[in-house]
Amino acid sequence: MKSPYHIWLRRLSKLTVFSTLFLIFAGALVKSHEVGLSVPDWPTTYGKQMFTYPISEMVGGIFYEHGHRIVATIVGFFTMVQAIWLGFSQEPKWLKKIGFFALGMVILQGLFGGITVLFFLPPPVSIIHGILAQTFFMTTIVLAYGLSIERSERTEISGPSGVKRGAVIMCGLVYVQLILGALMRHTASGMAIPDFPTMGGLWIPTFSETMIHNINSTLFDLDI
Repeated sequence: MKSPYHIWLRRLSKLTVFSTLFLIFAGALVKSHEVGLSVPDWPTTYGKQMFTYPISEMVGGIFYEHGHRIVATIVGFFTMVQAIWLGFSQEPKWLKKIGFFALGMVILQGLFGGITVLFFLPPPVSIIHGILAQTFFMTTIVLAYGLSIERSERTEISGPSGVKRGAVIMCGLVYVQLILGALMRHTASGMAIPDFPTMGGLWIPTFSETMIHNINSTLFDLDI
């Protein structure tokens, strides 16, 4: 039987997962409304400490950007408590390592978020910020599963090695798609192909001179 400490740690891990999911939603609202610079300073908000900024002044884009920062700070706090709690617990070493890895990741994510504001939303930094956000989200899921009842009561089932290999490959492909999605969103390339499921009326796109020019222009904008 697990101790009350483990039960509450497990609950905290689940809370962190759902809080992170909400944080990603809040960040997406900032980008969708193009209000990333509605609060031009960081880590303060118009010179005021984050949690003392008047609610009455959280209007328009400030509501989305400042709200995003508040949620991010709360997620960071949950992650810090979780990492410290894991460090003093009897959980496996791999879980402790992932806990502190998640803490480092959320700190780095916060720094990238600040850099995007201070340097006026440079696409490369914004892309990294978006990719890191969902990578952190996946890390919180791994932690929550590692602490879950399902994992502790799981039954080992032998099966074809190809199934595990296929699952790993599929995860890798999904992650590549995540990166491509961040590249598209933060370079405003969503309408580069106006039709679907075809591409310019074609099922297989032709790499014409115009397309090559557009690709090179995008790479130039990203300083690649």
